[in-house]
Amino acid sequence: MDGFDLIVNRILDDGRYVVTNNGPDISVGASLQQVTIRRGQEAEASLQTGVEIVASVNLTLHAADIYRESVGTVPRGWSAAISLAGLGSELLANALTDKGEGDRLHLIG
Repeated sequence: MDGFDLIVNRILDDGRYVVTNNGPDISVGASLQQVTIRRGQEAEASLQTGVEIVASVNLTLHAADIYRESVGTVPRGWSAAISLAGLGSELLANALTDKGEGDRLHLIG
């Protein structure tokens, strides 16, 4: 894995995900392989303890928009609306729906 860590905030009506980049800059075309969840207070402290692997996926960052402008890279700390291609998008959507209050869902690559 390349250290990519996208915090998945919500899904938009058009199927794109709103994410915050919690890792290094990530470019369109990057591979993402795991969906994880950090529960409650562990999410706030961003600790590695309490991390639960929800699913293995094979997703590619297909497109990213920041402030409604298409970008090739999502910088660390920035939020974006992203489109994903590959296997596992439905698993990600289900995990997002099922997560509890205070939990953080992460897409890892």
